[in-house]
Amino acid sequence: KNKLQKVVFGGKNGKVTCMTFKKPSEPTVVFKSQAKGEITALCLGGSKGVKDKAFVAHGNRIRAMKKKGKEFFSFETAQTEDIRWLYVDTPEIFTACDYTFNRIEVSGSNVNDTDV
Repeated sequence: KNKLQKVVFGGKNGKVTCMTFKKPSEPTVVFKSQAKGEITALCLGGSKGVKDKAFVAHGNRIRAMKKKGKEFFSFETAQTEDIRWLYVDTPEIFTACDYTFNRIEVSGSNVNDTDV
């Protein structure tokens, strides 16, 4: 049995879209979300081996959405430049900008630790 293919993408207009493909010619929109500002980084993340959540950076803010598009986590980093690269391996979030690299440790909805 074929697994359902999902694609998540974001654009300069701030929209994040998730689509499924049951057949190659029939895309179905699962969710659309509007961010404030240009999407600067996007990745799939979650717990070990299960990357089922979308993490989106716009500027220095990071948002996380579940499979159906519900936002469950959002925070603004202390970085002064836009996040250009994002990797999530729960409970850690790694970000990179033009001149900095950060590791952020998250517990629930609390940010516990930030390393530069």
